[in-house]
Amino acid sequence: MRARLFLVRSLSKVNIVLLQMYEPGEKGCTGCDRTLPSSHFHVAKATPSGLQARCKDCVCEHNRLYYQEKRRMGDEPEPAEPAVKKQRVEPEDLYVMALSTDPTGAVHGLKVGRSSNIAQRAQTLSESMPFNISVLATFPGAGHLEKRVHSMLDETRNTAGRGREWFRVTLPHVIHTVACVMVLTTDAQGGLG
Repeated sequence: MRARLFLVRSLSKVNIVLLQMYEPGEKGCTGCDRTLPSSHFHVAKATPSGLQARCKDCVCEHNRLYYQEKRRMGDEPEPAEPAVKKQRVEPEDLYVMALSTDPTGAVHGLKVGRSSNIAQRAQTLSESMPFNISVLATFPGAGHLEKRVHSMLDETRNTAGRGREWFRVTLPHVIHTVACVMVLTTDAQGGLG
């Protein structure tokens, strides 16, 4: 560590400031008094060095103790339990949709998803895009098959754009895939009766 004296002008006063100089890429932590690589400090644009005064470990420990004390004093509630996903009461339907400008899905693909209110889902999607969404097919009560259909269509998934549920396939291909999944699911459950 090297130390240098610098003259600093501050509103017509001249102050002598002792600045600690470190090797390039190093900084001293005011919390643990260690000299550490600059990667061990968070960025702080307002400081002359561009880094926080305390290292990441000291900041983490300080925050842990601070919030522990707040909880002990009753100022902050204990962390809540993670929210439990509610089970859907209405049966969901499987749907196939396309952009109104690409009804065959040749450019953007077809969207295969599930919803208990397909018309509302199409409207919501249309509001977030400059195009309308057209419903091409629905499969009542088959929403639970969505993941299986997606996995069978996985090789045709449109990875270059619109989300995880868009596939570069034709409508007959999607209908055939849904039919296959329905048959496989029925067979796995021991038939219809």
